[in-house]
Amino acid sequence: MGGGGKNIVAFIPARGGSQRLKNKNVRLLAGKPLLFYTIEAAMSCLEISSVIVSTDSEIIRQLAQECGATCPELRSAELSSDTVTVDEVLTQFLLGMEEPPDLVVVLQPTSPFRTASHINKALAIYEQEKALNVVSLTKTKSPINSVGFLEKGLCLDKFLVEGELKDIATTLQPYRLNGAIYIVDTAEFMRRKTLFFNDPNSFAFEMSALDSVDIDTDLDLLWAEFIFQHKK
Repeated sequence: MGGGGKNIVAFIPARGGSQRLKNKNVRLLAGKPLLFYTIEAAMSCLEISSVIVSTDSEIIRQLAQECGATCPELRSAELSSDTVTVDEVLTQFLLGMEEPPDLVVVLQPTSPFRTASHINKALAIYEQEKALNVVSLTKTKSPINSVGFLEKGLCLDKFLVEGELKDIATTLQPYRLNGAIYIVDTAEFMRRKTLFFNDPNSFAFEMSALDSVDIDTDLDLLWAEFIFQHKK
């Protein structure tokens, strides 16, 4: 059972197919499958009650189980296409549960540098602020693809930096979603059917650019290999 008696489930969506980088969730990074790093991070969080991998691939299912995660029956074809969203997959997963968790931590396997420490800090702000959702962000140079200037109130009005809650009052720095961490109250998610929403009880958690690398292309994978060696 998670912190405060809450049932907290880590949900890892790991589809077998990929348009841009074939079999990306099982591609090797520093000698280990990409999926391994996310499962390891989730399983290292004492707050998390269980780690669930959702996939349409038997290969990924076996890998997930070998890494210690739970992997229920394979996704249907309807939930495995390129156009299906994580929101849709998570909705169907929760509808199929007899006892849904109190909250869900969605962790995409394409974020290998998101660690247990990041997840714990994001969960801390969720608990401290009695939040409905927490999402991970990173700074971006261009506002074109950003979620807005935090100071303008177009996004979340508070965020966690190095373990401390900060008020955004002066910065015009644009931020973007990095896809690494989404924490959401289960009942609120089922009401809204989306992981990202702006509410007075919504909060952001900032991650560095290096920790926010998202593997989507061969170039991303090469860059991640370089970062991995640098971090060592």
